[in-house]
Amino acid sequence: MAVYWVCVVLVVMFAVINANSVKKELKTLQLLHIVFRHGDRTPISLYPTDPNIHYRWPVGMGELTALGKLQNYQLGRFLRERYKDFLTNDPEEVSARSSGKNRCLESAESNIAGMYPPVGKWIWNANLSWQPVPIQTVPLPEDDLLNPESECPEAEKEQQHILHSPKGQQYIKEHEDLFDYMSNHSGANIKYWKDVDYVFNAMWIEKKYNLTIPDWSLPVWDEMAAVSNMSFYWPFSTKLAQRLRGGPVLGEIISHMLQKAKGELSETSKIFIYSTHDTMVAAVLSALGVFNNIAPPYCAAILIELHSDGEHEHTVRLLYLNSSNPEKEPQRPITLTLPGCHPHCQLGKFVQLTRDIIPVDWKKECGLIEDPPILSKQAVVIVVMLGLPLFILLIIVSVVLWRYCCREDDSFPYQLVPTV
Repeated sequence: MAVYWVCVVLVVMFAVINANSVKKELKTLQLLHIVFRHGDRTPISLYPTDPNIHYRWPVGMGELTALGKLQNYQLGRFLRERYKDFLTNDPEEVSARSSGKNRCLESAESNIAGMYPPVGKWIWNANLSWQPVPIQTVPLPEDDLLNPESECPEAEKEQQHILHSPKGQQYIKEHEDLFDYMSNHSGANIKYWKDVDYVFNAMWIEKKYNLTIPDWSLPVWDEMAAVSNMSFYWPFSTKLAQRLRGGPVLGEIISHMLQKAKGELSETSKIFIYSTHDTMVAAVLSALGVFNNIAPPYCAAILIELHSDGEHEHTVRLLYLNSSNPEKEPQRPITLTLPGCHPHCQLGKFVQLTRDIIPVDWKKECGLIEDPPILSKQAVVIVVMLGLPLFILLIIVSVVLWRYCCREDDSFPYQLVPTV
C-alpha cells in the first residue's frame, strides 16, 4: 500500500512540474504552426483477394470515420489546454488550410471545434458549443503545400530515380521474396514498397475493425509492417524530393515567422494549422532531417513554435506529437532538434539550415513552367550577320524615300495670289 501511495505522489509531482515547465516555456511564445495528419479513416482501396471485398463501409472508402472525428476533436482540446496561456477565445487568430480531401477537411473542422469552442461574445447558439471557422483549400492537383501527389513532373522523375537507384534496387532485392509471396496471395502486382503499403494498410484497418484477415498474411505481418514504414522514407530520401514535396509548406511557415519577427504579421495572427496526409507529415519531417522512418499515425502533429526573449532574439522550437491513441489524451510532445542547431534554434540559423530545401519557384522547379529559349552564341552571331545588312538596307531605302518626297514637294506647281 505504501508503494502505491509513493507512486501516486510521484505521478502528481511530475504532472505539476511538467505543467509549470510548459507554462514557463509558453511565456515567450510568439507564433505557432501545426502540421497534422487527419484522423482514423477507412481503407483507400482493397486488394483483389480481400476477404472483405463485399463489406460496405458506412462512410465509403478513404473517408474519415466517427473515431477519426473524435481523435481530431481530442487533439484540438489537447492543444487548447497546452496553449491556453497563449491562445485567446478569438477565432480570428487562427488561420486554417487543408488538403482538398474530405478526410482532411473534416479533420480540420473537428480539430478547430475542440480548440476554439465559442466563449462569451462568440457564442451564437446557447445549445451548441461550436462556431464556424474558415478553412482554406485549393484543388488537389494544384496544391503544392498539402498534397504530396500534386502535379510536379520533376518530383515524379525523382521518384523514378530513387526507385532505380542502387540503394533502392538493393532494398527491393532484399524483400523480393515478400513481394512475390504477397503478389501470389493478394492478387495485386507487388513491385516495390508503395505496393506493399497499399495492401498492408487495408489489412491493418480491417484488423482494427475486427474484419477477416487472411491466414497467409500472418507469417509475413511484421515484414509487411516494416516495409510499409519504409514506404514513407524512400519517397523523401533525397534533397530534391524533400525540396519539392516538403519544402513549400516549410517555406510558407518560415515566411510567417520572419514576418512576425519583423513586426510585419498581423497582431491578431497567432496560430496557423495545416490539415494534411501521413505522407506530407513524413515529407516535412524528412526535409527537417528529423524523421524516425515510422509511418506517422493518425493525428500525428508537428508543432513549430516561434519564441522571443523580448530583446529581438527569436528562436524556433520543433515538437512532434505522435500518440498511438489520439482519441485519448495525447502523450507529451517529443522535442526535435534540427541537425546543426539546438532545441531552441535561432531563427536566422534555422533559416540558413533549411535554405536548401525551400524552393524559390516551385512551379518552375517542378517543370510546370518552361524557361524562354536562350539563343546560343553561334545563333546570336548568325542573327547579327543577317540582321545588320537588312538594317543598313532599311536605312538606305528610308533616306531615298525621304529625298524623293522632298523633291516632289519642291516641284509642286503654284500661282501667285492676284492682288485686287
